[in-house]
Amino acid sequence: MIGDDLNVFFEDFAVPVSAGQISGKGILDAPTLRLGDADVLSNEYLLTVRTADFGELTYGASITVEGRSYRVREVRQVDDGKLSEISLSKV
Repeated sequence: MIGDDLNVFFEDFAVPVSAGQISGKGILDAPTLRLGDADVLSNEYLLTVRTADFGELTYGASITVEGRSYRVREVRQVDDGKLSEISLSKV
């Protein structure tokens, strides 16, 4: 479980994130390859953010991470709901 001070969690590895008028920080994990038989179906990026900042995003929403554009695939809350994981696809 993450402590109450999320600033400590994001301090070392977070990068700039924005969606519309909302800006904050998030931690972007390297892409995961989704395979179908021997072919790559897609690259999936996972972004960890504060739920209070980005938890209301929905499928298809535009989001910018470190100056790169992505589309939201799914948003799910983690543990106590203070953090969310957002699955992204690169635009």
